[in-house]
Amino acid sequence: MKMRKDLLKGLNDEQVNAVISKNNRILCLAGAGSGKTTVLTRRTGYIFMSRVSPKNIACITFTRAAGLEMKKRFINIDEKKGKDIFCNTFHKFCMSILMKFGYLICLDKNFSIVDQEERNLILEDLSKKLKYKSNIKSVVKKIEQYHKYEYEAGIKERSLIDSYLNYLKENNECDIDLILYFAYYLLREFKEVENYYHNTYKYICIDEYQDNNDIQEMIIEKINPENLFVVGDDRQSIYGFRGSNVNHIISFETRYNNCEVTKLTTNYRSTQNIVDASNKLIKNNKKQLSIEMKSLKHGQDINIISSKDIYEEIKNIVLILTSLDDIKYRDMAIIARTNKELDVVEKSLALYKIPYLRNKKAAIDRTILNIISAIYNPKDNAKIYNMALLKIDENTLRELKIKSLEKSVYLWDVIEDYDPKFAKDIIKIRSITDPVEAVKNIIKYFNLKNKEFIELVKEWVEEKELENNKNINTLIKDFYFLSEILPKKEDIDGINLSTVHGSKGLEWHTVAIIGLSEGNFPSSRVNIDMEEERRLAYVAFTRAKERLILSYHNTGLDYRGRSKELNISRFINEIR
Repeated sequence: MKMRKDLLKGLNDEQVNAVISKNNRILCLAGAGSGKTTVLTRRTGYIFMSRVSPKNIACITFTRAAGLEMKKRFINIDEKKGKDIFCNTFHKFCMSILMKFGYLICLDKNFSIVDQEERNLILEDLSKKLKYKSNIKSVVKKIEQYHKYEYEAGIKERSLIDSYLNYLKENNECDIDLILYFAYYLLREFKEVENYYHNTYKYICIDEYQDNNDIQEMIIEKINPENLFVVGDDRQSIYGFRGSNVNHIISFETRYNNCEVTKLTTNYRSTQNIVDASNKLIKNNKKQLSIEMKSLKHGQDINIISSKDIYEEIKNIVLILTSLDDIKYRDMAIIARTNKELDVVEKSLALYKIPYLRNKKAAIDRTILNIISAIYNPKDNAKIYNMALLKIDENTLRELKIKSLEKSVYLWDVIEDYDPKFAKDIIKIRSITDPVEAVKNIIKYFNLKNKEFIELVKEWVEEKELENNKNINTLIKDFYFLSEILPKKEDIDGINLSTVHGSKGLEWHTVAIIGLSEGNFPSSRVNIDMEEERRLAYVAFTRAKERLILSYHNTGLDYRGRSKELNISRFINEIR
């Protein structure tokens, strides 16, 4: 266990101030490379070492990986207390609200998650029954933003939305995009829930606050913790397409009276030339908070490369990168605005026989996940039906489904009467408390072949050792948020390929940003938010530690496939 004074070692004056401030409303404005994770970790550690129970602290992160990394740091400060701190995403926080108080809205803790794919199938089926003729896309959009449309009784999609919500209730299910809404609903409608979370979480710390969306902000305001510490950088707000609202961080000081704004202005990652260019670029945005970053190290000038087309551009970048004999490939990155551009880069590198690393997401096996969910939630008729298909012939199962509808009972109740041995086998599996053993038994019983899934469960169990929370219900819900996972990074010396969004939070010695042509980066899409495009460029620039290469090409193709001239991106002109 570390002493409180140990938590201040190695910090600069700005960081120390953020860690020890006694203000109960703090915005820590942390520029790129300024050590925000260290500050957030030390701040939280400082709190729980000040005689505050770790169970009264919630640390909310933007990604699960960030939460896991922070949890390890807390445990390193104090193993026992570190394990008791909630440290995870907003979705996981809201899931815990539903697990504890979902019964107030007829949702028991064994509820299943409905993902986007399953939701679309349910909506299509319900729309046929209701003879709903409009496209369901508008319904999906309103479900995803339900907190905005809850009271709009006149919307034409109301009948289908209500039918869908009733379906979820009957089957003890929750839509993955309604988790935050239902958590907010419980906080808003039930005083006991609001009081419980207000009294439990007296200290809430939020990472990447610039990416908060409206419903997340509503949840925090409803809990109204005694102490709120948020850390972020409005200049790195790049998730507007997902609903993030940069106004929350920009307006923090005006919304919270007597709050304190601390600024971390030293970039420990990049050279002064890179920092200067990034500062120049982002100053062209009008709607932002004021912060001037500086660096402690000097370096070489930024390279600007012009090429005829994207193929020549990649060739020129490759020539530069391969000439850097003193730098390993794994310490280099090529960053693009879109995955489509990265596909071209990937093919070119393969042609040149240059090793590369590109993290493509792999799908988790939904069949196994849905079977596990069905076993532990016998009210979920749809998943029970699909699970039973593996053991009962389809015609018989259809008859059992009709029988359950006639009797107004759950399908599982009818299956239990029809096939007691099958039901007994499932109940036996349900009684297994160890998640790894449960999954092994399920795979063996249904004759499924998926060793990778078992390995994923083992990794999950290891992570849950940090939280003292590794039951099967938690596994099911966690894995629905892991519908796509990054494979383990290959241990090869290859050039990293990434989109700007994928590069967030990462850093490399040498970074080459390609496609910096008008219409490409920034994008020429209709209704594009130019300030967010510039923030994207800012994020890309600040991934580089020592060398930054900005590249563009002069010709491209229009939507008809005809050649067209391209101008150099304004983002390059803005830093000259």
